[in-house]
Amino acid sequence: YRFVPLSFAFKTRFVDVFEHFQLELGVRIPFDFNGMEYFVNLENRKGLIDQKYSFYRRGRVSNFNLTDSAQTATLEARGWTIMHWQAEFTYPLSKFQSLRGRVGMQLDKVAILSDNIAALQVPVYHENRLNLRFEYVFDNSVELYLNAWKGTKFKGYVDFYKPFTVRTQDQFNLGLEGGLTPAIGFDARQYLSPDNKTVLALRAAGATSFGQQKILYSLGGVENWMFPATNTTVTLPNVQDYGLQTLAGGLRGFSNNARNGSSYALINAELRIPIIEYLSRSTPRNTILRSLQLVAFFDVGTAWQGASPFSADNPLNTIIINNNSPTVTSPVSVVVNYFRRPILMGYGLGIRTVLLGHYLRMDYAWGIETGQVQTPIVHFAIGTDF
Repeated sequence: YRFVPLSFAFKTRFVDVFEHFQLELGVRIPFDFNGMEYFVNLENRKGLIDQKYSFYRRGRVSNFNLTDSAQTATLEARGWTIMHWQAEFTYPLSKFQSLRGRVGMQLDKVAILSDNIAALQVPVYHENRLNLRFEYVFDNSVELYLNAWKGTKFKGYVDFYKPFTVRTQDQFNLGLEGGLTPAIGFDARQYLSPDNKTVLALRAAGATSFGQQKILYSLGGVENWMFPATNTTVTLPNVQDYGLQTLAGGLRGFSNNARNGSSYALINAELRIPIIEYLSRSTPRNTILRSLQLVAFFDVGTAWQGASPFSADNPLNTIIINNNSPTVTSPVSVVVNYFRRPILMGYGLGIRTVLLGHYLRMDYAWGIETGQVQTPIVHFAIGTDF
């Protein structure tokens, strides 16, 4: 998984006078000027069923290495392009409930830097997938102020991913190759506020995937992490069993990939206190003070393979040590088994506020692994809620 780099972002929106139609255009350029992203969103809210059509494209020079099919050379991938088309439809069941559907198509293309004879003979790599999602959404929450709600939010969903190929040699041919990847997940959030100021926010989320190429969930860190870090001591599973990877952020006190697998479960609890609301009789004009929150939190979660986090299929407690390289296969491999508790916990304090138009989060968190308190980690992130 490659984190999105810090970038310059430009976005504009056009809305008709009745707010039936909306057109949104956006461009994002990384600080290192390596590649560019842009997207187009078109929404139609005139009828009973809300419609949204999206297109997204990202191009970037990537410095990761690939090994050719003969295992004889390491090749440097240069051009990495992702294009994504998506259509979403929302049907209201009541004021607080809705059914949603989404159909999408993603086209990935990786070009190899042709700086030697072996690389020159490698064709451009394509990987295409169709995506279908069905969602049930319940939301009766009321926003008290920025990053503070009161009520309940729930989302349950079913995803289907299917690889396909397009051939244009001799004649056009569309093939649905590879296995189907289903996934089931949910995200439930409850916000309690006795005085409409301090909010106790609770969240439970989880997902699991099936099929020949499952989804690899990487647990640890926070969403929209500005300076992300990845744990390299936790064993990655057999990549042949997985076709997609995503983050299951929200477990503070740990780096990304603290746990991984085809399933994950996560619980978050936050106490959000608008400290200025209690110290000042009037609302401050300064945006930083007006949106300031002090937060105390506790997280617990895990990701696993197999039937449960304690399953024998979970490679968490196994490390294979060898001297393999792209050109040499080591005759000796050592399998080391040791004990780690699969469930992780994290706790700490945080602060939230608006700075330069962005809602910034800073968390100082201690992780607990196998009964041991870890060295604290500072998480800087952008965005509201968990």
